[in-house]
Amino acid sequence: MEHHLTINEFSKRTGIEASTLRYWDNIGLFIPSLREEGTNYRYYAPEQVTDIKYISVLSSLLIQRKNIAQLDEMRNPELMLSVMESQRDKIDQEMQSLLEMYQILKTRYDLILEGCEVDETQLSIEEYAACRIWLGPRMEWQEESFFRPYAEFCSYMRDNGINLNYPTGGYHDTFTAYKERPNAPNRFYLLHPKGVHLQEAGTYLVGYVRGYYGENGDLPERMWQYIIELGLQAEGPVYVIHLHDEICLNEPERYLKKVMVKLK
Repeated sequence: MEHHLTINEFSKRTGIEASTLRYWDNIGLFIPSLREEGTNYRYYAPEQVTDIKYISVLSSLLIQRKNIAQLDEMRNPELMLSVMESQRDKIDQEMQSLLEMYQILKTRYDLILEGCEVDETQLSIEEYAACRIWLGPRMEWQEESFFRPYAEFCSYMRDNGINLNYPTGGYHDTFTAYKERPNAPNRFYLLHPKGVHLQEAGTYLVGYVRGYYGENGDLPERMWQYIIELGLQAEGPVYVIHLHDEICLNEPERYLKKVMVKLK
């Protein structure tokens, strides 16, 4: 087999695994130059190092094997441009999907991590930078249960093509509105990195409470007393978001809610 390469030598020259070369041979996609009778050992001609580039490149672009074989005999620049344009569009869609998946993961990861690190028994005054959110329409509350208004919010977001897998929060116009009806936000919002609205930058009074959706315990009153004792001015709005919810807990009574009241 003078001047031919064994499958392992050819693999080292091309960077393609020997198992992949065997598979391509078995399906007729890339056939070795010679086979040894009796043993069926594969041997490749040196020039096949460049021949295989066509298959290697198109495989790396996630073009299906059957399409690579079909294109082999009729390749030309125009055809390949068309194939690559089509594949470019598919890859672009996949990249956008992966990016959104990552953003959802990061947003929820950061909330869960924050919930693990906070002292939920304490009120504090914190500085926050602006962050993007997606506000839903104003809610008309005819009952205390949040399920009907929340379902309307979800329908609104779906109708506008907005991914509902981002964390959902409640938005109250003022602290008075929150204190009087903590279970009935004026609007719901998504903590969405491409949101068209902003959670305002500024100084916030921050508190935490555990419980299912709509359960606020004595937090509104505690925050009100804190504001009075320190002579603060609660300007609003108020943002309510769950750090721990059904994503990481199966006991609703242990959900951890964060309430942020913007101070003047």
